[in-house]
Amino acid sequence: MSTHLPESTTLRQAFDRAAHSYDAHAIVQREAEDRLLEQLQAESLKPKTLLELGCGPGRAAHRLKKQWPLARVLAVDLSPAMLQRVREGNGWLRKVETLCADARHLPLADDSVDLVFSNLMLQWVEQPAEVFAELRRVLRPGGLLLMHTLGPGTLEELRQSWRAVDEGVHVNPFVDMHHLGDALLGQGFQQVVVQAETLTLEYRRVGELLRDLKGIGASNHLPQRKKGLTGKQAFARMQAAYEAYRREGWLPASWELVSLRALAPQPGQPRRLPQGEEARIPLEQLRAQLKRRKTP
Repeated sequence: MSTHLPESTTLRQAFDRAAHSYDAHAIVQREAEDRLLEQLQAESLKPKTLLELGCGPGRAAHRLKKQWPLARVLAVDLSPAMLQRVREGNGWLRKVETLCADARHLPLADDSVDLVFSNLMLQWVEQPAEVFAELRRVLRPGGLLLMHTLGPGTLEELRQSWRAVDEGVHVNPFVDMHHLGDALLGQGFQQVVVQAETLTLEYRRVGELLRDLKGIGASNHLPQRKKGLTGKQAFARMQAAYEAYRREGWLPASWELVSLRALAPQPGQPRRLPQGEEARIPLEQLRAQLKRRKTP
């Protein structure tokens, strides 16, 4: 069975509903955001225009504005309710601008952005290459793209526990990191770095995990899902299957965190590199190079 992600309208409605519960349940999202901001510290940047793509309630956008108070910071999201949360966080002097838009169709001029920062948005897009093509358009040559998304190992325990119940689709599909790297290279991005690590949260009960997912707007919105409420017997069987993962009193929930770093190509750069050309750099090597550049 092929699996398709929810339509934009469905996602907008889900995140609108989650706008006020998001912060209380966004444990992985906050940790991923902190790591991405820490990675940004290794970069030598003086951006004039920054874009946070899929900003949610705007925690990162406000932190970026604090770091670069003279820069224009644009917070972009599908959800009007999330963008209202961003505006509520604005101060008198440091204002983040908001823009309600689809990541695949940004109402921005070509070559107008120096930095695109995106934390756990890309996994909601059916074809990531469409987003990369749009970001190539709006980024200035040499502009930085820094992203976190989720890989196939995410919520694997939950996925397998539902498979013990039925053949339905209960957990979103996630794109492998190598396909994401290839998609970036296919759009002509340079110095592409793709890495993955696994974060594990622990819960006493499966219901706590499901409440967190609902609280951030990430419940099952897949068009292939079974309609109507899940029966008590099916839910009990899923819980029983999940118990096989319990260790020392806790149930694990895995999140495969994929980081993407790339530079926008120079004018005329082809959309796809010559076959066999290598354009990936280990993150440790990249940090060492950046450190050397900063040393007088």
